[in-house]
Amino acid sequence: MRRLPISVSSCAFAMALSVSSAFAAIHVAADGSGDYPTIQAAIVAAADGDSIFLGDGTYRGAGNRQLEISGKALSILSQSDDPTTCVFDGEDQWRFLTTDGPSTHLQGIGFRNGYFLDEDVLDGGGALSYRGGVHTVVGCEFIDNYCTENGGAIYILEQAGGVVDVSFCTFSGNEASSGSAYFSQYMRGSVDGCRFENNIGGVIAHLGSSGSRNGSIRRCTFANNTGIAAFVGGGEVRVEECVFVGNQSAQWTLGLAGGSEPPVAVRDCTFVQNSAERGIISMSYLANPTLERILIAFNDAYAVRYAPNEPEPAILHCSDLHGNTDGDWTGPAADQLGQFGNFSADPIFCAPDDGIFTLDASSPCLPQNHPDGAWTCDGIVGAEPVGCPTTGLEQTPRLESPSAFSLGGPNPTRLPIRYSIQNDGSITDVELQLFDAAGRLHATLWRGACNPGELEGTWAPEKEQSLPTGIYYLELRRSGNVAASRKVVVLSR
Repeated sequence: MRRLPISVSSCAFAMALSVSSAFAAIHVAADGSGDYPTIQAAIVAAADGDSIFLGDGTYRGAGNRQLEISGKALSILSQSDDPTTCVFDGEDQWRFLTTDGPSTHLQGIGFRNGYFLDEDVLDGGGALSYRGGVHTVVGCEFIDNYCTENGGAIYILEQAGGVVDVSFCTFSGNEASSGSAYFSQYMRGSVDGCRFENNIGGVIAHLGSSGSRNGSIRRCTFANNTGIAAFVGGGEVRVEECVFVGNQSAQWTLGLAGGSEPPVAVRDCTFVQNSAERGIISMSYLANPTLERILIAFNDAYAVRYAPNEPEPAILHCSDLHGNTDGDWTGPAADQLGQFGNFSADPIFCAPDDGIFTLDASSPCLPQNHPDGAWTCDGIVGAEPVGCPTTGLEQTPRLESPSAFSLGGPNPTRLPIRYSIQNDGSITDVELQLFDAAGRLHATLWRGACNPGELEGTWAPEKEQSLPTGIYYLELRRSGNVAASRKVVVLSR
């Protein structure tokens, strides 16, 4: 066990530290050969502020399940930062961690097959259970966790303060009666940049009383889940820049319930190809909500539904409701069509059959194309950017060439992009470049010598960069001219 100096600025989670303090880096291995034989033994031995690093492998059995952290701030991180290779396996019998603070940081860990039998209305969580404190969960994977009631993966309860922030995590195959991925009660925090796919039961349930602490759900994708994708009941919560696609519910896709101040806000979200018996967005007793730049298109449902006898129906601004089977601007929302920048028009997705819902450059959801030219709406309607057409790509002369290239994987593809270049010997130096649909160069995958035969490679953006989901073009160039090109659909979410 090594003592390492850690400064305040380098800490991954919020807590009061002395710059001169030294904290331990404790190493645990799945085969028990680390500084301590189990994770719980490391937790017991750790001092406030220490970090526990996990080697790759599968952690299961006594001492690696039903972990408890109380009264100390700890970080538990995988050394590889890869949740597919550093895994907790609950074996469908146990959950992994319960903590009451003051703070924890979890990073790069996979949580699989966790289980909790919820016999207490104030408990839950098939993988993680939080009760107060300041916590962060970053870059983790939650797969096939289960709770009989609340929080198939994560359960959060706090009646007197606390924060839990979850970012860049994946939730798949989790199940619960409410909040199959994330259940939060009376607590503030955020869910940012996460993907929720194939979960059963309301995916996110954020419950709080009127005037309770704020929270946010941002830049997330909800795909092919069963049950309510997200329910927000009370408190100041923001849902922003999220995509909801292919979800099925006997109730709603997004449920919003309020009361008095503070308000709920939904901005810059896309809802497409969902099925919901009681509407895509259901609203009841909201106080002065903010609902703007929302795209609801081609769903098997009403676009919006209000509670019966809603005293003052919420007003949508700069939103496009189009092609929904049970109606677009209906009921109390009927008078809002043509008002406040609202309209009903085909958003013109780039490749909806391929699951790509970026926008064509001619889409009415773009500020410059709004059906009423007087409205710019301060941005794009919906969550996705422009993804097509291919302006600018045909300006470079093309040469006939026996040299060509192909994709080494499926199309659509997820990162990294795999490619191969075939050279019959007629060329010596080539460039393989990646352009977006607007003709902007994103990357040079290969530049240099290309010997006769086949050259294979892969490419992915650096960690600090990103490549949004969309349609891209790979171009093979020689002597500055295009020899061949291929369209590739990239699924980065």
